[in-house]
Amino acid sequence: MRITPVLTALCLLLGSGLTGLAAHHKNTIQVFNGKNLEGWSVEGGGQFSVEKGVLKLNRGTGWLRSKDTFNPIKEVRDLRGKSVLLITADAAFDRIMNENFSAALIAAKVGHHIITLEGAHTFPVVQESLPVVLDFVRNQTDQ
Repeated sequence: MRITPVLTALCLLLGSGLTGLAAHHKNTIQVFNGKNLEGWSVEGGGQFSVEKGVLKLNRGTGWLRSKDTFNPIKEVRDLRGKSVLLITADAAFDRIMNENFSAALIAAKVGHHIITLEGAHTFPVVQESLPVVLDFVRNQTDQ
């Protein structure tokens, strides 16, 4: 079994679903328009499409990268009043980056939640994070 395409597709589907759930919330930054791949570049050679508002990995492996530049560390003050959830894993390659981002949010007095799960960038960690993310988004949209 090849985990990379499955994990990539799951992350993309999760991301597009969360965009739909939170789109009406005033503090949401919309990164996916639900119609096409406008604003995204395909990395790693995968073939992607949009079907009924959902991002799909049709063939190959790869990922989508936003063409917009958003460096949350440099623009951390712009996140005031927004709902910020950071999920990392204790063995993830970007754990330190997320911890530095959390420290920058604290210094700028931006409220946020950070959750560290056990593991690395693996399918079980993504599965474990799904209910956390969905609950967070649900709670934000209810406010």
